This record gives sequence, structure tokens and C-alpha cells, in this order.
Amino acid sequence: MLRQVPWRSHEELTQVHAWLYSDSKVDMRRGVNRVLAWKARQNIPTAIESTLQFIQIRLSDSENSAFSAEELRLTYSMAIVRLVNGSIDPMQNKARPVAVSIMADRINMPGWFVEIRHDATHGYLPTLALLRDAANQALAWIGETYWAPALQTDRKPVVEEGKLRDTQKALEYYRKQCISTQQKNTKQRSEAISRIKENTMKRLLQIVSPIDILEGLIPVLLDKGFLVPDDKSKRVGFGDTRISSEMTDIWVPLLEALNNKYDDFGISLMPAMLKRLDFQDEFVMNDQFDYLLSEENCGLLRGDESQKSKSYMLTIVYWFKYIINHDFVKEEQEPIFGEVDLEDIIEGCLRIPNYFTRTILRAVAEIETEELSYSLNPIIDVIGRNLSIKVNQNEFSQEHDNMDVDMEKELQELTTRLQQIRGQESDAGSSRAWNLYSNTEWTPTPIGCLPGGIIPCLDLPDK
Repeated sequence: MLRQVPWRSHEELTQVHAWLYSDSKVDMRRGVNRVLAWKARQNIPTAIESTLQFIQIRLSDSENSAFSAEELRLTYSMAIVRLVNGSIDPMQNKARPVAVSIMADRINMPGWFVEIRHDATHGYLPTLALLRDAANQALAWIGETYWAPALQTDRKPVVEEGKLRDTQKALEYYRKQCISTQQKNTKQRSEAISRIKENTMKRLLQIVSPIDILEGLIPVLLDKGFLVPDDKSKRVGFGDTRISSEMTDIWVPLLEALNNKYDDFGISLMPAMLKRLDFQDEFVMNDQFDYLLSEENCGLLRGDESQKSKSYMLTIVYWFKYIINHDFVKEEQEPIFGEVDLEDIIEGCLRIPNYFTRTILRAVAEIETEELSYSLNPIIDVIGRNLSIKVNQNEFSQEHDNMDVDMEKELQELTTRLQQIRGQESDAGSSRAWNLYSNTEWTPTPIGCLPGGIIPCLDLPDK
């Protein structure tokens, strides 16, 4: 879908990046002023705001302004804290927060940023030299992870919003018409769905071109309401062993038609489905029912709404199991996606090892040859053990990193310390540790004497 951004064009974004990362202070100020103008229009991405903060601090530091060394240390530290928190906080599961160090590793953020953040908020402020180096590294990291992808000119074209909307309406028409046939007998319903499918395909062929498949049709098809019902009670639930026949009767005929009309439809759909299973939360497995549950939902009854919080991904998993069993087990049936290679599914699962993809690998191991099963089963066991260790590590880290959750409190603490420093330095009596003595009042005295030439008594007192 389209989104609003504060810059007028891609060229403006490129120009601002060049200004901010320039060696010229004049260009850097131009970039700062433009980003401040963007902020006045609307919220800007965390990466751009952090870039702005580091460049502003760099300008103040290099110009030898009124900032003291302590103020610079606090300002640099706050910028690092905001970068780490702003990058990680949106990914956190509020119900079960993961240690900041683990989340930082997931986004390839240098681990010592997290250490600086921890020291700045809970311990002694890092040295100014270390913080300056961290600021330079932070700008480089933001440049690689945000600016470089954002500035690419060869990105895939975005499908027009009108096409997406028309595609969605066509699929909604198909779903509603198919549901309306549920009261008919098997033969009548099959004939009715066949007619509805033909009408839907005519509409889709007018809307969706072959180049729109990956970025247009497939994302809409995987949105809630189609392959995955919007109503959670109709998705795969606790104790279910397969996807419902109601869903397969509706969607399998359309999937077959799409695969026949569009080349490589199935080859494009499988990786897109796997991508939906790439998640950040941790889960445990109920091996008795071969069902995936978030830890807080273990043991809940089927009627509990919270138990279905991951039902979307679970339904995707069972679509995989259905396709695997249909296309690679029942040889007498025509496959849905004849060109899909089972090895590609295995490779995709191994690239994102989690409890969802492990279930798909189990389905492959059960239906394939004894040789492949012999190779897959040890890998499945290793994935399970690694995920169990990871869950235990997360629990251990949460016990020893419980202060990392309240990020607003940490920022407030830094702000208060900075204000205290500034308040002390505004006091004329304590603005400097050393004062220049008046030439008219200065009287030379031997080293070690008190004012007035008095020699102090340094003898220890009698016991």
C-alpha cells in the first residue's frame, strides 16, 4: 500500500543524505535544516531522526561550543540510547519482552551499542573518545541498514493501489459466492464453484498482469480473509489435524486456475507463504497434538481467544501440509502446483528455522523416501533443541536485564542528569575548578606555604 513521506521526491531524499554524510559543515547544516523541516510536516523514521541527532552533536562538538565535556558525554549517550531503543522497541512483544542484546543481534546492530546504552543509563558514562567513535559507527550502521536500501533506484515497482483494491474485490466476490453455495449438494456445489471460478479468473486476468503476481496478487491472497480466514474461529485450531474441507473446497480450485494461467504462480506463492512464517516471538511445541502455542497460551481451552493469537501462521503451516500431501503423496491426483520442487520448500524452511517451519519439515519427512527422512529427522531434532535453548536463554536474560524494559524511564534519567550538570555550571561560584588570582593581590611565597607565607605544620598528632 502507498504511504505518505515528508520528502517530495526520491531525488530530495538522495540530496539530503549527501548533505548529512558530507565532510562540509555547510552541507551538514543544510541537511539538518531540511530534516527539521520534514519533522515539522510529520513524523520521520527513527533512522533519519537518529542521523539528525548524531550530525547535530557532531557539529556542536567540532565547533567547540559552550558544551562542556560532561554535557557532550551525556548528549552522545542519549543519542545512542535513543537509537537502540527506537530500533528495538517497535519489535518487542510487550507481553513477553526479549533481552535488548538478543533483539540487537537479530537486526545486526553492533553489540557494544547495547553496552554503551546500559552503561549510560545504569552505570558510569563512557569516555568522550569512546562515544565519538560510537557516533561514527552508528552513522555508518544507519547508512548501511536504512539509507542504502532507501536510496536504491532499482527497487521493484510498487503495484498501483487501485489494482490492489480491484484484486481484493475480485477475491472477495469469489469467496462470498462460494460460501453462498454451501447449502447445495456436492455435485451442484462443485458445478457452481466452477462457474464462479471462471467469472473470477476473467476479472483477475483483466486486473492482474504477470508482473503484478508477486507484489500484487499474492500479498492480497495471503491477507486475512482469503487463504487465512478473517474469523479466527474458522482457522486451524487446537487439536485440529488438517485444514478444513470448507477452506480447501473454496480455494484449491482457484489456486489451480491461477497456476494454469500465470507462469510460476506456485513457485512465487510458496516462498511468500514461508516469509509469513518468519517471526520474532518464541513458541513452545505441544508434541501430543503437533500444535504450536505461545508459552502464555499453553494448556488453554479451545474457546480461549488468546490461544488463537498465532492462528494466522498456523493456518499457513497447514496449507503447506495440505499442498505437500496433495502434490507429493496422492499420485493419482493432479497436483496443485506441479512445478514446485519439494527441495525448495525444505531449503526455505531451513533458512528460517522455527517451530512453524519445523512442522513443515516433519510433514516432508513423513511422506518422502526413507533416505530423505533419515537425513531430515536429525535436523528437525537439532532445530527443536536449539529453540529450547534459545527460550531458556531469553528467560535467563530477562531475569538479569529487567531494567531494560522501561525505556522512557531511562531517557528521563539521562535528561535529569543533563539538567543537573547544566544547573551546576550556571552557578558562577562553581563554574570552574580553578580561578586566576589578581596580580595586585598576589604575593610570591615558597612552594608548600599557605596564603600569607605561613608554613603549615605537617606533624602527626601525639597518640
